[in-house]
Order: sequence, then structure tokens, then C-alpha cells
Amino acid sequence: MARHALLVRPDVAIELAVASPHLSTMGSLEKIAEEEAQLLRFLRPSGYAVLNGDDPRVAAMAQRVRGRMVRFGTSQEFDVWGDSVSAVWPARLSFRAHAGEECAEVTTQFVGRQWLSAVLAALAAGRLLGATLTQASRALQAVRPYTARMEPAVLPNGVIFLRDEAHGNLTDTEAAFEVLREASAERRAVVISDVANSGKHYRQRQRMLAEWAAASADMAVFVSEGSAYAARAAIRAGMRAEDVHHFVTLRQAAEFLRAELRAGDLVLLKGQTKDHMSRIYLAQLGEVDCWRVNCGRRHVCDTCPLLGLRPRIEPAAAPGPIASPAERGGPSLAARTNLERAEPAR
Repeated sequence: MARHALLVRPDVAIELAVASPHLSTMGSLEKIAEEEAQLLRFLRPSGYAVLNGDDPRVAAMAQRVRGRMVRFGTSQEFDVWGDSVSAVWPARLSFRAHAGEECAEVTTQFVGRQWLSAVLAALAAGRLLGATLTQASRALQAVRPYTARMEPAVLPNGVIFLRDEAHGNLTDTEAAFEVLREASAERRAVVISDVANSGKHYRQRQRMLAEWAAASADMAVFVSEGSAYAARAAIRAGMRAEDVHHFVTLRQAAEFLRAELRAGDLVLLKGQTKDHMSRIYLAQLGEVDCWRVNCGRRHVCDTCPLLGLRPRIEPAAAPGPIASPAERGGPSLAARTNLERAEPAR
């Protein structure tokens, strides 16, 4: 972090959270916090440190700030803070933001209250760069979820996927299960492989995921070589045996879901990046060529030239503010796939 911070010398440095994504390489949250704090060393003298006051490890970084500082969070003692938070699916994250005498109603396209701190950070940074709270709030309304980061995707048959397979760390996984648990849907389903950076061995992880599934979902589909163990754990945790399914391969799971899912289903798709769970969703749209187990690529499959998707159907527009590719003015899934297949692999 120090090398990058020295190169950039930021005017505004945002410290959002100290969480689990880098736990496997850094070893502890304390070491992650120490590394992230290096960003503040090279803040320009006239710059601002923007700190999440709700995160105790980030809040402690205030001692390192030599210049100006802005704090954000959910307490009235902060410079920018939010209350009246609502984020129960199918509604998106909304809340009331405050900054001094300013107050604004904030509506977003993000799924889940776990995005609250990121949105508050954006509002705080926007004000520092010259926008009013209202102007910053309006700009945020146009920001769409990133691909496979709690991204709603709707099939023409009425099935809604909450795609969250881009990152499978413990923090994101727990937040995604919370969204599913609170969601309003005819049937809530989770399709999951594994979780990263948990500090637990495989069976402990699978048992944890099974217990979360039992508390959050009406149907669970586990996909991994040891998925049978997770299925048994979910049944022990209280799920009905007929609502629990397990598969060794993604292809098997995709074929099962193609026949099983129906209108009104809300499906949380979750897994580690390396598992490339995206193919389960994409296979609902058409035939997928690539089902390799060990890929080695670290990105979602949507734009991969190896995917070889032959679409049968186009995704529909999600309920609420999410638009389909055609409505956004971009190429359709079929057009993107044909273009990507024509490009040579890099």
C-alpha cells in the first residue's frame, strides 16, 4: 500500500473497512488495518482522510491523520451520517443522509444494507469535491451494481438471480445470506460452493454455510466435491431433505436448476471467485461450452472468450431500477457473446 500511496499522493483518502478479503495473505485483521493505514501516510498536506467511524479498526486510524479528517457512519457525532435505513428485497438500499445542516433522501440501486458505508463514503467524498449532499445523492441514483456483486438478473420465466459470485470472502457471504433471509419472495434459494478467508477448514466451512442456508433459504443447492456433507449438515440444521440438493460439478447443478426453478424464485448465487459459479446463471440463458474445473482465471465468466455461450433467451429487466442491456443502450447478451467469441484469447 505504501508504494501505491506514494505514487498517487491522494487529495482524498477513503478508509472504508477492515474485513476478511485479505485475511489469507495478511494473517490477521490487525495486519490488514496496519497495511491499509499506510495510505494515510502519503495524503497531501491539504488533503482529507475520510474514515468509517462505524468500523473500530478504521476509526482507530484517526490517530495517524496529520491533516484534515471527515468521519462517516450511522452516528450523529459523525460529519456525514445516515439513518432510517431500508433495504429489504425487492426494495433497494435507501436511507436519509445528514451532513451539518443538510439532509437528503438517498435511494440507490444496491441490494442490501451492507452497501451503506460505501454509499456514505461516496457522499462524504462528493461533498469534499464540491457537490452538495443533494447533488451527490442524485448522482448515486444512476450507479448500478457491479457485475456479480449482488447484481439482480432476471430470467424471462420470472426467476430472479442475485448474482454475488465475484467474491466469496466471509464478510460478503454473510451479508448476502442476510439479504436472502430478509427477502420477500415466493421461494428463496441459495446455490453455493465455498467461502474464502474464513479461517476454518473445509468441513467447518461447509457446516457453517449449511446452517446459514437453513436459516435463510427455502431451498439449498451445494456444489463442490464435498457437497454431500454440506447437504447432510443443512438437513440436520432443520431443512427438509426434499429441499436440499448437492452436486459435484457446476454443470450438474445448472441442469438441475434449469428444470427446477420457476417464476417467483429468488436465487442467491454465491461462491469463491476461482469456482466460476457464473456459468450456473449463464447456463440458464443458453448452452455453455466451458465447464472446466481448474480454470486459473480470476474474473467472472461473462466476457470470457472461452465461455462459448449460445443464447436461447435474453435476460429480462429486473424489478425496480435495474435495466436490461437493451434498455441501457448496450449490446445484447447474444451480441456480446458473439463479439467476445470472435476475439482471440489473451
